[in-house]
Amino acid sequence: MHQGIDANDTWIADQLEQKPATGSRTIAGTKWTVYDRRDEGKGAGNNAYALVTTSGKDTVVLAGTADRKSFTTVATAVGKELTR
Repeated sequence: MHQGIDANDTWIADQLEQKPATGSRTIAGTKWTVYDRRDEGKGAGNNAYALVTTSGKDTVVLAGTADRKSFTTVATAVGKELTR
């Protein structure tokens, strides 16, 4: 997990190795931009799957190799904290 305060698009792109978004998901009321590179196999490295959301001045990047259920669990918890 990475958190940026007043982060811009360049900061987000740097966190995700300049790869483009592949879609979006809403998890527990929070909209996340999806970066899914799992089809690249080992070439995707530690950023095989990522979720990005911005709330106010906070931008959060969740990235890793976990399964969808694990990402959903973490994204739900983070989303709750962002809306406090």
